[in-house]
Amino acid sequence: MKNIISLRISGIEFPNTYYTFSKARQNTSFTLYYIKSNTDTTLYQQIITIDEGNYSPEELLDTLNTILVNNPVSLSYNSIKGKILFDSQYYFEIDFLGNKLSFVNRTSDNGLGYNLGFRQTPGNRLKSIRDIGNIYKLQGTAIIDTIDNNYIFVSLDPDWKVITNYTKDKELHHSFAKVIINVPKGSVLYDNGANTITKEYWFQQPTDITIIPVRISDPYDQTIDLGGMDFSFSLEMKEIRNASLHELIRSKWF
Repeated sequence: MKNIISLRISGIEFPNTYYTFSKARQNTSFTLYYIKSNTDTTLYQQIITIDEGNYSPEELLDTLNTILVNNPVSLSYNSIKGKILFDSQYYFEIDFLGNKLSFVNRTSDNGLGYNLGFRQTPGNRLKSIRDIGNIYKLQGTAIIDTIDNNYIFVSLDPDWKVITNYTKDKELHHSFAKVIINVPKGSVLYDNGANTITKEYWFQQPTDITIIPVRISDPYDQTIDLGGMDFSFSLEMKEIRNASLHELIRSKWF
């Protein structure tokens, strides 16, 4: 395309298939430390790992309890409060962050514990507390989150900076468009522009375009894996074909 002066995304078809829980997001595991009896002084260790994928709160709870079937620690889910509770007859500790070095400075979205609603200080082991019934418990401070972020970013040429995104930890990222995801997992978003937060990008002068690199990412600028699914979008370009208008624009802009 030659002599392009502006472009904008006017529509997008996007499959909501990317995994909420994945190795790339480092939110598929945590480390559990526990004792096996009240007279035991040995703190045993077990790394709890779930498969990559999308879960409902109930599915996630069932998966974790299946992994913990031979462990004295179990989980329950209060669907009214939306919170997860670990409990055991014996003392235990949980390290949700572990060696996730890329998340060491994050105060949010920092591993499986954050999704489970454990928003306590990241990087520290959480220690169970014994209640009046002599049961050791550890409850999340926030509602369990298995939905993930409800928006993604579309980036085209790195120089076409339209949207500025500040993360919760004040990281700065640029992209071309922000797309609101308002359909369930496994569904396809058909957007005519109503849910795509974008602005028209204007070039400093009429520009020839041969290749447009495309990338989709999460709020932390991590490339999103759609699991083999495709997406498409419409890109409107304004082209100058009249030579006199071309020169007029160049003279006005420069």
